[in-house]
Amino acid sequence: MTQDPFGQTFIFRLSSARSWLSLGSGWAAVAGALAAGMPGLTWTHLLQVIGLWLLVDPVLGTLWDLAVQQGLWRRVTQAALPQPADRGFFLPYAQPDSPAGQLVMLVRRYQVWWQAYYWPEFGGQVVTFGVGLLLGLTIGLVLNLSIFWLVVISISLTLWAGQKADRLSAHGGGRLSSIVQLLLPWLMGATLWSPLSLFPLVLALCFWISYLGGLR
Repeated sequence: MTQDPFGQTFIFRLSSARSWLSLGSGWAAVAGALAAGMPGLTWTHLLQVIGLWLLVDPVLGTLWDLAVQQGLWRRVTQAALPQPADRGFFLPYAQPDSPAGQLVMLVRRYQVWWQAYYWPEFGGQVVTFGVGLLLGLTIGLVLNLSIFWLVVISISLTLWAGQKADRLSAHGGGRLSSIVQLLLPWLMGATLWSPLSLFPLVLALCFWISYLGGLR
């Protein structure tokens, strides 16, 4: 006799953005670190490179896939909202036709939509995104402050890109994806052991332009 688990079970998945031998975010980060100069081949430096690879490829790559490819947050902003519930969120003394009253009705409609439609279908992806977000920020902060802020920029661009479908045929198509998947990982590698210098920056920009041209 088996007993069902209490509550809801979520599956947390992190996956590599590309195959091991193809040019992806992880190898861009490694190339950036090598271009900036590795201070020495020690176990500490090797673990830092592995941590950076895990950060930019499985972690940030998963966030990009959820936000842009699967449209996780785009579904929230473009949701077809049902009628609001009779009870729920409220603001004291808010009149029905006032801006505050309209805000109350909007929040209640989102509550119904979230509980009835969005969370049952996409709850696991939301949890995965939240865990990946915290994991990415934590790894970036452990590596160094420069990488942490580059992670913040990467996540911000990912959320921005997720507001619409990523199409290479559109105007500016591929620009954000190439920044998140190649330029920023390269810069993270270049700042792994030392402040960013001119040569790794110029090299990163050259490879980014070439990569963007290859996408188009």
